Amino acid sequence: MNSHILILSLLFSFSVNASDSWENEEKHAPSGQFDFNVYAVTWQPTYCLKDSADHCVNQFYVHGVWPYFNLPHKEAANTHRRNVLNYHPSYCYNSPGCLSGKDCEINDQQVHSIMNHPSIKDLYPKSASLFKHEWHKHGTCSGMNPKDYFLQANTYRKVIFPSLEPLYKFINQHQTSFQISVSYIKSLLPENTGLRCMQVNDRAMLFEIFFFIDPSGKPHTTQTQIGIPCSGQIVIPVGHESGTDRF
Repeated sequence: MNSHILILSLLFSFSVNASDSWENEEKHAPSGQFDFNVYAVTWQPTYCLKDSADHCVNQFYVHGVWPYFNLPHKEAANTHRRNVLNYHPSYCYNSPGCLSGKDCEINDQQVHSIMNHPSIKDLYPKSASLFKHEWHKHGTCSGMNPKDYFLQANTYRKVIFPSLEPLYKFINQHQTSFQISVSYIKSLLPENTGLRCMQVNDRAMLFEIFFFIDPSGKPHTTQTQIGIPCSGQIVIPVGHESGTDRF
C-alpha cells in the first residue's frame, strides 16, 4: 500500500485542473456563498498511466468536495459568461479557517492531522500537496474550517460510494483495460453525475466522476461539465490489484 501512496503523492503534486474554455472561475469570492457541491472521485489507474507508473489498484479516491455555482443563463455574445458550463468560486476571502480576511493556506501540522483522521484517511490519497491545494482553492470557499471541510468526504460517503458500486463491480470483472460506451457507464450511475476523461496515448480514458449534491447530500440537477467530456467509446484502464472495499 505504501507504494500506491507514494505514486499518488507524486501524481497530485501537479495540477490537473487546467481551465476549461467554458469555465468561469470567480476568484476571491466571499466564503460560504455557493449553490451546490461537486464530490469528485478519481479512477487511480488512469492517473498511473498518465505518469507511466505501475502497480496501481482499481480504486476511486476522493479528489475533493468543491463548492459550485448554478450555471448562469446565456447572455449576450460580448459577456464573459456566455455558454458557461463550469462556474465556481475559488481562493475565497473571509473563510472561518483563516486568520485574515483574505484566502489562506493550512500548515503542515494541520495537514498531517487531517490527512490521517480515521474518518477520511482511506478516502483521500496521502498527499500533503493535494490537501493544501484543495483547502486553498476550494475549502476557503466552503464557509467551514479546514477540518470540517475535509470531513465532508466522510459525511457524504454513504451517499456517494454505494452509488459507485455497480460500476466498480463491473470494472472488476475485467483483468485488463477495456473499451466501453459512455452510455453504458452512465446507466450504472445516478443521474446527478458527470464524467471527465483524460487523453492517454491518444485514447480517451475514464478519469473522474463527479457527483452533484446539495449540502445535505441530496442530488442536485445541473449541466455542469468539468474537464474533457467523455463521449462515444472510451477506455477504462485496469490496475493489478483490487481496491479496498469502502461501501
